[in-house]
Amino acid sequence: MQAIHDNYEVYVVEDCCGDVSQLAHENAMKRVIQAGAKPVTALSVMLEWQRDWAERDTYDAVMDIVKRHFGAYGMGVEYAYTMVHGAPATKFPEYAVPVASAAHK
Repeated sequence: MQAIHDNYEVYVVEDCCGDVSQLAHENAMKRVIQAGAKPVTALSVMLEWQRDWAERDTYDAVMDIVKRHFGAYGMGVEYAYTMVHGAPATKFPEYAVPVASAAHK
């Protein structure tokens, strides 16, 4: 709010912030939007930072983050990489279910 007051253009990455409840988050978003902030998502910010898809220095790193963290959109990117461009499938780290310790049983 102070940045808006100081005449900055403010964007709030609403899926990267939260509150003590969904209602509190929604009300906070309403307040910052009413004050003039523009809501965006993490994916839109990521794609905006990349901007030029011909920029090969950052393309693969951005796509790696997208494939790992952006659900269906990331799956579409993976599909394009493998099926359209013939790239090998991304090797994601294996997830191991934590074993409960004796103290938690």
